[in-house]
Amino acid sequence: MNRRDFLFGSASGLAAGAGLTESMNLLPDGSNQNTLLETYPGAHVSFAQQGEDLVIKNLFDTFNIIGPSYIDIGAWDPIINSNTYLFYRQGSRGVLVEPNPALCARLKSVRPKDTVLKIGIGVTDQKDADYYIIEGDGQANTFSKEQADGWGKMAGHSVIKKVIKIPLVNINEVLRENFKRGPDLFSVDAEGLDEEILKSLDFDRFRPKVICAETSELGTGKVITAIVRFLESKNYSVRGSTFVNSIFLDNALLQAKGVRS
Repeated sequence: MNRRDFLFGSASGLAAGAGLTESMNLLPDGSNQNTLLETYPGAHVSFAQQGEDLVIKNLFDTFNIIGPSYIDIGAWDPIINSNTYLFYRQGSRGVLVEPNPALCARLKSVRPKDTVLKIGIGVTDQKDADYYIIEGDGQANTFSKEQADGWGKMAGHSVIKKVIKIPLVNINEVLRENFKRGPDLFSVDAEGLDEEILKSLDFDRFRPKVICAETSELGTGKVITAIVRFLESKNYSVRGSTFVNSIFLDNALLQAKGVRS
């Protein structure tokens, strides 16, 4: 099962990122991306699902944020559908959080200068939790039983292959141990738990400049307005959006430039 097939055709956004290889920079048709970019100097290569990394890069460029740090919660693959690989290639470093043990070795191999954490992000005092391994490529794996059952309902049968226990660590503890201050980019794709993780974040101590969160509701494609409203209450505004994700900017950056949010 490919989770993106359930998001109303959003799998088409894979083309640029999925076709590239770390070693040869090849596009799906066998052409070399470097040659393509030389031919079309205004072109840009995205590794994210639907170009989110390019939107984020534009924000960083606009506000002169050099070498942005990041945390990528639900990293899945080091390159494909990654909101942070573009920045890694450009010399940035950060933390990749991936609870699926089967995926962590590849993350460490391809991105050895990043910190890879084989954990889930906890939003209570609970120290571990059931992690549902879903049929397919691992993108649909989740700590949310409701989300796992939702996949099964859409598929017409149970899609849970197995359930394993994974340790949980509070997001503020992860940030305290890995960042002197909040990361410049906070990217979260936690399969139904994005809102809870964001609400547990200490914005006073660890305030990201840019947040990328999955705001597409499972099964309907509707925007999860609760996430938007919550981040607006924390003085963020939407400055980019795709079918799946919304990208939020700290309004303090706008205000520093004299721009009204």
